[in-house]
Amino acid sequence: MEGGSRVLASFFEARQIDEVDVFIAPIVEGGNDSYSPISGAGVETMAEAIRLARQEISIVDGDVRMRGMMPWSVARVAAADST
Repeated sequence: MEGGSRVLASFFEARQIDEVDVFIAPIVEGGNDSYSPISGAGVETMAEAIRLARQEISIVDGDVRMRGMMPWSVARVAAADST
């Protein structure tokens, strides 16, 4: 799925995102109005942030490509594989 930060926030909050595939360019934007891929409530502390599972990192045309699965989707895949 590709969408704006509000659309992604809706799917994220409903735990309907299984995998993340993000490109990070070596560009610094900064500022109070800088863009975020997912809007919404967010977290209070970094300890509350969700760490991706099965992470893969590569370089594509000078950008960093990061892929990973959401922890809840790893559990779903494992449950489906065991049936």
